Amino acid sequence: MSFTASVACLLTIGSVCVHDLKSLEITDSGLFQNADIHGSSYEAVIELRSDYIPAPDWSRMNSVCSGDLCVFYFKHCESSGQMVCQYWFSQPGDAKNTRVMIKAKDQDELDAAENDFGAIAKSDAVQAVFSFKRFTALSREASPPLCSHRVPQSSCLPSH
Repeated sequence: MSFTASVACLLTIGSVCVHDLKSLEITDSGLFQNADIHGSSYEAVIELRSDYIPAPDWSRMNSVCSGDLCVFYFKHCESSGQMVCQYWFSQPGDAKNTRVMIKAKDQDELDAAENDFGAIAKSDAVQAVFSFKRFTALSREASPPLCSHRVPQSSCLPSH
């Protein structure tokens, strides 16, 4: 298996690579599980498990690729005294998106935090880590596009 990384992983949490952190706390309440992370200039939450499992609509998400390996993502940020960004990402065929929220004091600290996080993607022979810094397309919508439960998931696959 070949491996490409744009973020050096100190810790892997689900399908998220984290390079720099000061503390980590896992919260498990049965129906949901979160990883709360504190870095030198940010706070982050990775949703590890939830009873809310909407299927992603990859045909309407942005993507980053390395060769034939791609991650489809959705990014929404708000600034109200601090920067708060929500990231959803997955590979076509995944049951649901991985969701990460990062809070930082300002844009510079958010940029630094994005360099410390990566989305892990895999295929049979290849694995890659895509820095959140590569998730450049911002959405005005607060939630990612979802595949309706009334249509086959294959209709939500990307065309490329």
